[in-house]
Amino acid sequence: MVAFNFTKAFVDKVASGEKSATMRPTKRAKVGDTLQLYTGLRTRHTKLIKLAKCTDVREVTVYNDRIEGLDELDESEFLELMGSADESMDDFIGYFRKHCDLPYTCYMYIWTDKVEPKRTIKNPSVLFNGS
Repeated sequence: MVAFNFTKAFVDKVASGEKSATMRPTKRAKVGDTLQLYTGLRTRHTKLIKLAKCTDVREVTVYNDRIEGLDELDESEFLELMGSADESMDDFIGYFRKHCDLPYTCYMYIWTDKVEPKRTIKNPSVLFNGS
């Protein structure tokens, strides 16, 4: 399992499913991985927001005027996945202009809330031969 931390500003969007993607500087998960979506990691206020299943990982590069690597996603689909449907792409990229050196290459993780439960063993005693 891979853990991602979210600031308080994103907790409600992640919890409701309004945000179903994140961009991170390193490659930490692969398609099929269970993602643990937290807030307050490494503090006494750590809280699991939800578990999710990683459905896509792609390398993207943020430039001053565009994001490359979105493949078939158009701007509105991308912004919706990121929980920023009410923003323009220019507003979204503005965060990266302010906080990162551009161009900025990172990984975009997309998830679904459908996490299949692990298989349980109905009769664990069958695992032991009695010795």
